[in-house]
Amino acid sequence: MCITPVWAQPFKVGVISDFEKSTNLELIIDQMIHEIDQTTGAARKVSLGATSFGIVDNESAQRSYDQLDGQVDLVIALGSISAKSLSSANDLSTPVIALGIIDPGLQEIPYANGTSGKRNFTYIWPTRNLEKELETFHNIHEFSHVAVFVDEKAVSTVSAQNERNLIDSLSRKLNTELSIIPVGTNMEKVLSQLPAETDAAYFTVLLSQTESQIRHLIIELNERKIPTFSGNARLMDYGVLGSMTNENDLQQVIRKLAIMIDGIATGSDLSSMSVTLDTKDNLYVNIATARKIELPIPFEVLLTATIIGDDEGAVRSYSFEEIAEKSLASNLSIQISYQDIERSKVRVKSARSNVLPSIESGLTASQINEERASATFNAPEKSLTAGWTYNKKPDKKLSAY
Repeated sequence: MCITPVWAQPFKVGVISDFEKSTNLELIIDQMIHEIDQTTGAARKVSLGATSFGIVDNESAQRSYDQLDGQVDLVIALGSISAKSLSSANDLSTPVIALGIIDPGLQEIPYANGTSGKRNFTYIWPTRNLEKELETFHNIHEFSHVAVFVDEKAVSTVSAQNERNLIDSLSRKLNTELSIIPVGTNMEKVLSQLPAETDAAYFTVLLSQTESQIRHLIIELNERKIPTFSGNARLMDYGVLGSMTNENDLQQVIRKLAIMIDGIATGSDLSSMSVTLDTKDNLYVNIATARKIELPIPFEVLLTATIIGDDEGAVRSYSFEEIAEKSLASNLSIQISYQDIERSKVRVKSARSNVLPSIESGLTASQINEERASATFNAPEKSLTAGWTYNKKPDKKLSAY
């Protein structure tokens, strides 16, 4: 009996990047290739083909793509300039997957019912809701003029009219002024562009800057006591006050990329692939930064956020009764009848002598209209109960800054 060996088919991936070559970027690319190789299985041997770094305009992106065309099986475009350029190319004979999309609408990148709709072109869009994140930021700090930091390379790919429309819309909805600040590599220049009335700063994803450059910018903002918020979890380690994000964003992007390439290798149509990457984001608050800029964090935010940077131990404690009073006071949008208020007071008093299940039964007895929303807990009758039955001893306190 003769057994014919089956060899893995080679599959080469080329990379075109807006960003300059760096150790960190090379590590990310290696991680991508490894994940793709693992996902496509033993039938294919994935390897990295040619790479091109430092793309600065449409012409250099197109030139780099032409050099890779026919030499690799697929091109990964990293960064807004490369993505925008190849998305508008008339013909792409070698498939392209783009990473670094800000917003297809703002950048006028093909988007049709959750797909690119363009032959041999697709991308991964980690959908971020700027309005939602700014609203969350506003719950932490009631700003009136927020500076939005955007990578200068990304800014160059955004439609000026679409940007203006977005700024005007958000300014009306949030009753605040927004300023878009391009971020390059000169942080002093960035700081000099801040309007004098700036009382908050929001970071979009910055990829062209080094860690030290971003740290310098955040340190300067903290020195000026300007609260900061980010859509990128890694900036929390650099001193940003808050973030509405998922810690595993990069890993999820790489995983989706590998799955998409596995589909391409087996003949799937790029134009019909889903481009969105929806993640379940969490609110993080850096208490160390809050102390540094002397910003008190609202009680209702502390109840829902993941607190980091609390190494000093100087945390304010609240008793059960204080939590009850603050929680009820926080639900300002809920109208409770006089009888219900009196009933709630009686139940809170009973908690002083007995903090066992009677706390739960007391608080859930308040007759709150189920159709009304809770400003603090989303569903008051359930959330308050869950929060208080956690501790069993009368002298136990819940901590918050």
